[in-house]
Amino acid sequence: MKKRFLSLIVTLLTTWIVHPINAAVSQGDFEANLSLAIADMSTDDLDLDVTLITGSVGYFFTENIQVSGVLSRLSTDVPRSSGGERSVDSTLVGAAVDYHFNTESKFVPYAGLGLYLTDSDLEELGVDDTAFQVRGGVKHFLSDTMALKYSISYIDFSGLDLNGFALEGGFSYFF
Repeated sequence: MKKRFLSLIVTLLTTWIVHPINAAVSQGDFEANLSLAIADMSTDDLDLDVTLITGSVGYFFTENIQVSGVLSRLSTDVPRSSGGERSVDSTLVGAAVDYHFNTESKFVPYAGLGLYLTDSDLEELGVDDTAFQVRGGVKHFLSDTMALKYSISYIDFSGLDLNGFALEGGFSYFF
């Protein structure tokens, strides 16, 4: 009885993991995404814990290539020279290009690049910056139109000399 039960569990899990579905990744499709990321970023003298909330809309020019418009809000606490901390927020607006692999699967891996303009409330620096992102992840399709998105990325803010890695999780809707 235990063997049959274990066999049933293994069969159900492998069917759920590898069963092909129409992953809704095809030419002409749109994807709307909302994600939350945590990042460990650093400058020459600071280590910062950063939170990013990101919304994006992407268009599949081919089954594999997606171009997206991205809007993000970055928040962190920065130590003051007089002691204590102050909250710092930045807005990022930009574009990203992702290449999707194995688009007929429930799990669609991707790799991409992003370029962003940033507006930060660091008045003492007076820096509007650019940021560059390299990322990779997977979209786990729950249905033909819904997916969970997981990724890891490296982000570099050129003018602030700030960089680090981010872990992201989100929800995507395809139409």
